[in-house]
Amino acid sequence: MGFPLILVLLLIFTFLFQHHLRKNMRIEDKHREKFWAEEAKSLSVRRKDLTPDDYIYADISQLTFPPLTAISPSEQRHYQRLVREIKEFSTLDLMNFSSLTNTEIRIRFGTAHQTLITQNEENYVQFLRRLSEYGHFMMNAHNPHEAIAAFEETIRLGSDYSDHYLSLATLYQEEHQKDKLDQLKKQVKTSLSPAMASISKKLTAF
Repeated sequence: MGFPLILVLLLIFTFLFQHHLRKNMRIEDKHREKFWAEEAKSLSVRRKDLTPDDYIYADISQLTFPPLTAISPSEQRHYQRLVREIKEFSTLDLMNFSSLTNTEIRIRFGTAHQTLITQNEENYVQFLRRLSEYGHFMMNAHNPHEAIAAFEETIRLGSDYSDHYLSLATLYQEEHQKDKLDQLKKQVKTSLSPAMASISKKLTAF
């Protein structure tokens, strides 16, 4: 009596498995068709003018780049390089369309701008990296106010790197700037960016 029951259960399981497999394949086919349709559409979009709102504008006016004398020669060279590169990158065109796919970028701006946008996005990423490196350098040099200014600029520019937020939160806490810490946590919590959800959880430790 046990064998037929096992066989029935096996047949039911096979049927359900094949049903879900076919369903998933249909869904994947629809997604694939939609992707290629949008891809084909993006390649035929006419060139669209970029506007000032499409750019991100750096502001390093809060950075004082103070002279550091109590550091080694190698650290001094590192510091001077950072200062020079931050100033250079702040003058470049910056863009951040990390929330859009390449296809969506082409549909929005046309194919003619894709190389330019890619370069400007790379400028943006590299500028954030220099600011973050500078912020950590200043933390190690016991200059919290300069470090705060650097990390605040990364946040203002729309960074979604958790290190920038956690480093800034650490500095606010150490400098007893509770109001700014609360404001930062509120800003992250109310953000619609998916990346901010995990950052918000980490900030609860402060």
